Amino acid sequence: MPDTNKGKIMKTKFLSFLLVQFLLLGCCVSFTSCSDDDDDNPTSSIVGKWECQDIDGYYITFKSNKTGLEEYKMDGNYLSGSFEYSYNPEQQQVTIVGSNENLELENGTYRCRIGNTMMEFGGLTFKKK
Repeated sequence: MPDTNKGKIMKTKFLSFLLVQFLLLGCCVSFTSCSDDDDDNPTSSIVGKWECQDIDGYYITFKSNKTGLEEYKMDGNYLSGSFEYSYNPEQQQVTIVGSNENLELENGTYRCRIGNTMMEFGGLTFKKK
């Protein structure tokens, strides 16, 4: 007479093995994520200090009160200029008004694409400080 318990035990072991495999797969998938500094996802925050990657010593700071400061540090010299701005994230534009035009920024509208740590602004690339 065949042993029916042996078949049930084999089936239970196989189902347990299969369940463990699915649990492991679920764990692997749930721990996979994107990098924190992924710049493909735009953000709406322009506020902060940004360091230019194209011009050494050039910084732009956008403050939350819609004013800003541009700074240029070279060979011990320090130049700065202030400005006011408005930012439209939907159109990816920054409009500079009230610039004293001491440095690079002039009054006008600039294209601006912002990521989590990088910004393209007026044809230059900036990294958030």
